[in-house]
Amino acid sequence: MDEDLLKETADKAEDAVSGAVDGVTEAAEETAGKAAEVAEAANVKITETATEAAEAVNEGITETVAVAAEAASEEVTEAVAVAEAASEEITETAAETVETVKEETLRTVTETTDTVNEGVFDSGRVIEKASARTTAVLISIIVVLVALIVIFGVIIFKQYFDKKDTQIEPDNSRTEVTAVPVAEEEITDNTDNTDVQQPVKEYDVTVELGQYKGLEIDFPEINITEEEIDDMVDEFVEDLAEEVPVGRPAENGDNMNIDYVGYMDGEEFEGGKDEDVDLVLGDGHFFDAFEEGLVGKDLGEHTLELNFPDDYYEDLAGKPVTFVVTINSITQTEIPELSDELVAENTEYSTIAEYRAYIKGELEEEAREEAEDRINRDILYMAIDNATFGGEIDEEINDLALQYFNYYDQMAQAYYGMTGAQMFNSFYGMSEADYDATIREESSYSVKAQRLLDKVADAENIAYTEEEYKTEFEEIFFSYYGFTEEAEVKEQLSDEEIDKIVISSIKQRKAQDLIIDNAVIHR
Repeated sequence: MDEDLLKETADKAEDAVSGAVDGVTEAAEETAGKAAEVAEAANVKITETATEAAEAVNEGITETVAVAAEAASEEVTEAVAVAEAASEEITETAAETVETVKEETLRTVTETTDTVNEGVFDSGRVIEKASARTTAVLISIIVVLVALIVIFGVIIFKQYFDKKDTQIEPDNSRTEVTAVPVAEEEITDNTDNTDVQQPVKEYDVTVELGQYKGLEIDFPEINITEEEIDDMVDEFVEDLAEEVPVGRPAENGDNMNIDYVGYMDGEEFEGGKDEDVDLVLGDGHFFDAFEEGLVGKDLGEHTLELNFPDDYYEDLAGKPVTFVVTINSITQTEIPELSDELVAENTEYSTIAEYRAYIKGELEEEAREEAEDRINRDILYMAIDNATFGGEIDEEINDLALQYFNYYDQMAQAYYGMTGAQMFNSFYGMSEADYDATIREESSYSVKAQRLLDKVADAENIAYTEEEYKTEFEEIFFSYYGFTEEAEVKEQLSDEEIDKIVISSIKQRKAQDLIIDNAVIHR
């Protein structure tokens, strides 16, 4: 009985399961069919939409590209025309300038071979400890440095200036300078290499040697102060400073980075816009009202309604102006505290004391090198002072001074739009009277040093070797003047002129070494 009941129940369960399976299968098939229909419809819709979008984008891109390409093509065509014209002008001008510079420098070195004498134009570090004579050294250093870069530098700078800018009239106000060694047209517009072969002016100068051996001089005491060491330590610490955001409105003394646009009568005005400008608030980078208007402002955009100062630029003075200023950052400089740990982390030394000792040693070495340079020059001055110069020495000095004056006037006008005197005043705070006196002192020193050394070389029968000649030739014409081949030099100068330059340079340097080596330096 029980077995029959169980079998019946099992059969019913099996039927129920089978029916359920059939139902699920049927439902799944129906659902799958509907899903396929929906997917197919969606796919069709997506395809249509994508096709339409692609066509629209393609049309937009095509149109935009066409417009941009047309505009760009016009701009490129115009730019190419300008570039071609500029290229022709730059190429022509650069070529003329290179030839001119080579001719002029070679003509000058033939007249004054002291410019290739390391001793006469001493390039030691003597500028910072200024005196009457070390101020003169400034001129000689600049002369040497300018000569080294002029051939290459002028080509680069030339593209920024019209050719007419370099054709400067000589300063005729210097009436006490009596001769013009090179005519203006030769300096500014001369590409005929045969001009280099023309004889240079010779001066009839006499030199009577005085004492030039056994000259006595005291070596200056080297005394590095604690204040000098402190300054170097302070620089070390300041170099490790970091800019830290303040997280508050701006105050005087804060470092800021801003963008700004100025408007007058509702329109931007020329020169009234800039971006990514760094300033220290309150330091006077801008006029007072502008910086005062930034005090209390936070990051972001601000509008300042201001008036330009009454003593501002003539066309803006006193006028109302609106500035829209975007403050990009407000920071303070955080300088770390000096400690042994800071020194150890950032130098090769473990303590402050070790680092200060290192700095003292470096300063002493630098001071010693400067003193050596001054001593060498002063020894040569003593030999010059002991000698007697006659003949046309003053005329030669005047002519060299005029070359310096004209050269600096032309360079300053071409690069800075000012005279040589104004350039030296701007860069070194030198008055025009001091500028004139310094040029003349350096011209006197250069000419007399050259003449003295030539005379000493003759008196001492100074000779040279073929190897010394070769080395000196390469130093002068390859390293100094930028030639690359001996043949190129010989296109500009005769063998006699080359020999005069090279041999004179060797003998002058050896003569100077002889004078210095025989001096008695009390240390």
